[in-house]
Amino acid sequence: MSKVTAEGMTVRGEVLMRLAEELLPSAFGGWPADYQFLEERSDGQSRLCLRVDPRVRGLDEQAVVAYVRRELRETTPGFLAEAVWHDVETLRLARLSPRPTRSGKALPLDVVETR
Repeated sequence: MSKVTAEGMTVRGEVLMRLAEELLPSAFGGWPADYQFLEERSDGQSRLCLRVDPRVRGLDEQAVVAYVRRELRETTPGFLAEAVWHDVETLRLARLSPRPTRSGKALPLDVVETR
């Protein structure tokens, strides 16, 4: 996946992949497979969800969201997206296992269509 779009703002996939695979495990524990960003599409709206596996213990959820927002602000597209998302609370955290592909692998980025 090369990009994620939520509330009309696009962020390059590399930015979120780096967060999921390197920065979040380093800052909050767990493994890269414990973190996954999902672009959730429903009724023409897109939202961004960060899934964090429940096995990552002692997680301060507000600190994780603040960390992601801070890191997004370090990139030009992320800075613009975060400014829009902050006002509409587009980014949310869910204590759920990352959603695996059909082959069983959890990717750092995924898209979910719901009704």
